[in-house]
Formats: sequence, C-alpha cells, structure tokens
Amino acid sequence: MAERGEQNTLNQWQPTADYLRQRIPGYYFTVVPLGFERIGQTVAADEVTTPEMYVDFEMRYGAGRLATLRNRINGSSSTDYGEVVFTRADRDDIQDLTDLVSKKFRGGR
Repeated sequence: MAERGEQNTLNQWQPTADYLRQRIPGYYFTVVPLGFERIGQTVAADEVTTPEMYVDFEMRYGAGRLATLRNRINGSSSTDYGEVVFTRADRDDIQDLTDLVSKKFRGGR
C-alpha cells in the first residue's frame, strides 16, 4: 500500500525485493506501489495482495506464502501481524469479530 506515495514505498521496499531476488533463484520480486483506489482491481486480477488480503486468501483458497517479512521489534525479530478494530460507543451491534460479517469498514492510520 502506497499510503505515503509511490516513491516513498519504492524507497522503503526495493532493498527487500533486491535481497529476495539475490537469495531465491528462479523467482523475480518487484515492488508494486498501489493506492487504495487501485488495490481492489489489482488483487482481483491476481496481480498482487496485501497482508490483510493474504490472510483472507489463505483462509478461503489455501494460498501459501513464498516469503514472510520479519519486523524488528524492541531488538527482536517477529513475523506477527495484528490489527485492532475500534467501534463507536453507540454501536451495540458490534461486540466481537463475528458481528463484522457482512459489514464493510476501512482501516486507517
């Protein structure tokens, strides 16, 4: 997701793509910076995915990963990825994750 612009995304992720290309022969890795307006159509065309969408694809279609990003957190390495869902105090209809089925929402930072 090119949340901070395409060039910033390329600057951040190109070294990772270069590293993977050197370490995993026979595969080509490329960074494809996409804004929110293009991500849906690109994923629908089976061209790319996001971490959030990958989890959905893994559950629905048995998708498998080729590589996993390891983040450095407090001096340790981690592959964990998490999200938090906040709701307005007046939304009594949302109490747990199963209440989100068939609802649309968008994340933000």
